[in-house]
Formats: sequence, C-alpha cells, structure tokens
Amino acid sequence: MNRVRYNQSGYSGMSRSRRAVAAEAEGMLPLARAIAAVSEAAACPPSLARRCLKRVGAAEWHHVGKYAQTCDYYECGPESVAVRMAQLFCGSDLRRRTIARRQRRELQAAWRAARQAREARELAAGRRDRETRLAPVLAEAAAEVALIRETLREIELTGLVASYRRHATPGRAQALRQMGIDPATIVEVAHA
Repeated sequence: MNRVRYNQSGYSGMSRSRRAVAAEAEGMLPLARAIAAVSEAAACPPSLARRCLKRVGAAEWHHVGKYAQTCDYYECGPESVAVRMAQLFCGSDLRRRTIARRQRRELQAAWRAARQAREARELAAGRRDRETRLAPVLAEAAAEVALIRETLREIELTGLVASYRRHATPGRAQALRQMGIDPATIVEVAHA
C-alpha cells in the first residue's frame, strides 16, 4: 500500500481522511477514545464500556494513518446505544465505586497542585530556601562519604603494606609514597 502524501486528495494532513475528521465532528470516535468517552458518560469501568462498544459494533470505518489503514469508528454520544447499554449493565454499586475512584483521583490531583502552589509561594517568600532545607541532609551525606573514603583508604593501605612486606617492588613503593607513607619505615618495622 502506498504512503499518504501531505494534503493528498481526500486526506486532512497525513493522519486522517476528511471523512474521519467529519465523523469525529459528529461524535464518533475510534475504539480507544470511544472507551474513555462511554466510560465517562455512563460512569462505568472502561472494561464494561469496551464490551458494550464491541457488542454494539462499529458504526463506520475510515482511512487513517500514513498508510491509509482502516479504523472502526463507534458512536459514543450521551444518547448512543453503547452508553445506554453500559448504564443498564453497570450496577449501582459498581457505578458508585467508579465515581468514587474518579473523585479520589481528582482530589489527589487537586491536593498535589495545592501543595506545589504552597511550596512555590514559600520559596518566593524566602521562608523555605532549598539549600537550607537540604543542608542537614547534605552535611550528613558528606560525612558518610568521608567515612567511607577513609575506611576504603585504610583497607587499601593495609593490603598494600602487606604486599610490600612480602615482596618490595618499585611500583608498590611508589604507591605507598602516593598515600603518604615512606616505604623505608615499613621495611624497618618488618625486620625489627
């Protein structure tokens, strides 16, 4: 199949045919977006909305995409058969849980937005400077890093001294000097 050219005859840009655009203007949507619309209109879970849409079937099909593939379009207006079917099959308990879940998500989003706005106001007012807020944590982390480095240095030094005592080489002597230890003192301690 040939690729669609930009503004090819019968196409709106490169994504959908002109009839697909007109169908969306009339309230018909592809399955993924129709599921969300029916679920919202009927206050039911998306899985039930999908089953109802599939049961009712597609109203039309249109060419979409850069290779003009066919795509089913479903009616999902407030008075469509799929919405009425979803409302019928969605029990009051399931509808209540679905609505509660949506409200909880909306409340969480509002709470996050309010918290971010409060933090922004505090930062702008100078009451909560990021550096002062993180200073104790950074100081503690720096102390831990210094302790780990010192421990690693001691472990490396112990191993280097032991290997130098077994067999003194110029490379090991140079490594000891880089760590601030005179190799002559190690040999004298070993012989004493």
